[in-house]
Amino acid sequence: MSFSERLKKLRKEYGLRQKDVAKDLNLTPSAIGFYEQGKRNPDYKILSELADYFEVSVDYLLGRTNERRLYSEKSQTQTKEANMVKETKANTLNSLQKQNNLSPNREDLIMLTKQAKKLSPEAVKALIKFITAIEED
Repeated sequence: MSFSERLKKLRKEYGLRQKDVAKDLNLTPSAIGFYEQGKRNPDYKILSELADYFEVSVDYLLGRTNERRLYSEKSQTQTKEANMVKETKANTLNSLQKQNNLSPNREDLIMLTKQAKKLSPEAVKALIKFITAIEED
């Protein structure tokens, strides 16, 4: 299976749209589309970010192996979860501050970030989507 096929398959397995992946990785939706169509290849940095994002090895993403992970699934999940919590915290604070001119020292925001640390990666993704939906309204 080629890189473009693997990328598209992984994105669909996660139930994500091209624009979701693009937003999460600070790329354009057209870049993801070009990768999936085989019209462009990502640089090493983006390739690594895609592998981390989908919790697979770069070799798997490139079609060099059918083994998704080369290292401990637990440590990889913990790292991704920690990164998602950091991102969620920053996004939540920024979103709330923009909407309501809130101070980052508010107790309710501190409580929100503490609670977010306890969430699974899937729950964090759902929270991010919820916050994004609120921002769009």
